[in-house]
Amino acid sequence: MKSSSATQVSSELFRYLVDKMSDPILLMGEGGKILYMNPAMENLSGKRGDQLVGKGCRDLFGAENDGATCAFEDFSDGTQERFAARSTLRLQNGDEIPVEMCLVRVPPEIVGRPMVFGTIRDLSTVIEQEGRRRQYEGILTRSGAMQHVFDLIEAIADTDVSVLIQGESGTGKELVARAVHKRSLRKDGPFHAVNCGALTLELLDSEIFGHEKGAFTGAVRRKPGRLELAAGGALFLDEIGDMPAALQVKMLRVLQERKFERVGGIETLDMDARVIAATNVDLESAVRAGRFRQDLYFRLNVVPIQLPPLRARPEDIELIANHFLAIFSSRSSRGTRRFAPETLRVLLTNSWPGNVRELINAVEYAVAVSPGELILPQDLPERILGESLPGLTTQTAHRDPAPEIQSEKKQRILAALVQNSYNRDAAAQALGISRTTLWRRMKKHGLA
Repeated sequence: MKSSSATQVSSELFRYLVDKMSDPILLMGEGGKILYMNPAMENLSGKRGDQLVGKGCRDLFGAENDGATCAFEDFSDGTQERFAARSTLRLQNGDEIPVEMCLVRVPPEIVGRPMVFGTIRDLSTVIEQEGRRRQYEGILTRSGAMQHVFDLIEAIADTDVSVLIQGESGTGKELVARAVHKRSLRKDGPFHAVNCGALTLELLDSEIFGHEKGAFTGAVRRKPGRLELAAGGALFLDEIGDMPAALQVKMLRVLQERKFERVGGIETLDMDARVIAATNVDLESAVRAGRFRQDLYFRLNVVPIQLPPLRARPEDIELIANHFLAIFSSRSSRGTRRFAPETLRVLLTNSWPGNVRELINAVEYAVAVSPGELILPQDLPERILGESLPGLTTQTAHRDPAPEIQSEKKQRILAALVQNSYNRDAAAQALGISRTTLWRRMKKHGLA
């Protein structure tokens, strides 16, 4: 048994360590009476620990008027060694925030008396961070690389610099461009997009800069261009690498002088739009090859944002697939769908050359062709099957369908069994058949 002096040393050491910890920590004695709060806890609650010593936990957690039971109160008088609970912490200004508590019983020989040791987490911050981790301005992700992109967007939110977004087709460059705009000082202004690779030189010139009446055949009236319409907001130039050389010269002048004229016009207009550009080609290589002006590249590339391909962020595949599965299922009259485990494995092992856009199309296709609740690998597009499941290629599509149908039925039964840990009642319910029918089909396909 420890001496009183040893207990005192342990208590002082315990208090010293608690003071140095960054987690908000609360010490409470019998009956839920507050004994001590460390500095981190004082910072979180906005209350001084010495003012709450001897008071009940309800004074801190704000539960005195609603009849709620304070988790510390229950735990401090029991015998349980560890307990997790959620409550509401009342701040000094009267606001309340949700918190998560981890409560641990501290033996008397350490601190000299029975005590509850609790770490507190501000769930409002955690929830906000988790929401941002999973979705940012409509972009779904768990990827650390994408989080770096979001951090960069936040870092330039109060600036008006040009941004160049580079990434493969289907990686979501326009979504990122819109996120840049929505987080900017111009967020209340318009956002206009132009695809520089979809129009001829003449049409693209008119689309960006506008034209005067009679500027060319068919110009029967004055038309403002996207650059003019984007005043106070942002102009998004998609596929900037495909912009014709003649327009590259005009765009360079606009970025340098912040002025432009409509096609066929003589009036000089002020430019009041932020330029955000995007491309799926390597502009540095295009500059070296003489296909893109170096001076324009430097003007556009003030803040570069490089988007990773989907194959470099596999942690996002299931998240995105399930998100759009829910969306497309809600539009279908066949009810809720879910992926079989082997289907998810196919999705996770695919290289996705078309990136997020290709994944979304694959999910939409699977929902359209799948006859049941469970989506199997065979319900995915043939190209994906050909890459991920060599035995299920386009060659099998033209054979006698009977063996394929039997194989598919076997796969559905097996998937239902695996999904439900071989619980036949649950598997039969998932398949929409009776347990007897399931047993009969299992025997037919050699699964019983």
